[in-house]
Amino acid sequence: MKADTGLVPIALIGAVATAENHRGKGLSTTLLKEALRRIDEKKCLWSLLWGSEHEFYGKLGFTLCGSQARAPIAKLTPTPSLALSSAVQGGLTEEIFQWLVQNSTGIRLTESDREWIFDHKSIQWLWLESPYAFVAYGRGMDLRHMIHEFGGDLRTIQELMYRVFAHDPLVELMGRPQALEKLGFKPPDLIREYLCLARPLRSDQKWNDEFWVSGVSAC
Repeated sequence: MKADTGLVPIALIGAVATAENHRGKGLSTTLLKEALRRIDEKKCLWSLLWGSEHEFYGKLGFTLCGSQARAPIAKLTPTPSLALSSAVQGGLTEEIFQWLVQNSTGIRLTESDREWIFDHKSIQWLWLESPYAFVAYGRGMDLRHMIHEFGGDLRTIQELMYRVFAHDPLVELMGRPQALEKLGFKPPDLIREYLCLARPLRSDQKWNDEFWVSGVSAC
C-alpha cells in the first residue's frame, strides 16, 4: 500500500465463506486464524477485508477503518452538456493501466499485476483521448451501479460519468471524499462510510488516513 510515508506491506483477504451444510463448526475461524498467522509471519503491517459480520471479525482483531464516500451522479452540478459523448471510447488501455500503476496512493500495482487487472471482465472502462480522462464502471455484484476508478481532466470525467448515468440512472461515484468534492459534489450529498475492516500487526499501530483501496485493486 502506498502513502506519502512510503510503502506499507499489507495483506488482502478476498473472501470468507463456508458451505451451508458445514456452517457452525468454526471452520471459517480456524482458516482465518491460520491465514492471519501466515500473514504475521510475513510481517504485513495490516490485514484488510470486506464483510458485514463485524462482530465475527472483531473477535479476530479487525475494526472498521478508513473513509470513503459515495454520491449519486444525479447530484453532480453543474450538469455536463454530453457534447463529448460521441467521442467516448471503451476498453482498458495501456494508458489507463499506467495511470493506475503511477497512482501515488492506494495499493501498489506493478507490471506483475497486468494480467490480473486486464482480466477484470465485468468492468466497463470508458475514456476520451482529448482532453484525456477515464472512468471505470461496475465490477460484478460487488460494485453494481458504481463508478470506482477515474482520472484525468475533471470536466471530461464529468462528461464520462454522465455518459454512464444516461444508461444507468442509479449509478454512483465512489472515492475519497475530497476527490468527490473536487469533481463538483456538495458535502451534504456525500454518503460517507468506512473503507474496510483492518487488523494491525501490532496493537500500537495507528491507521493512516492516506491509505486507500480502490475498486479494481480490492479483493
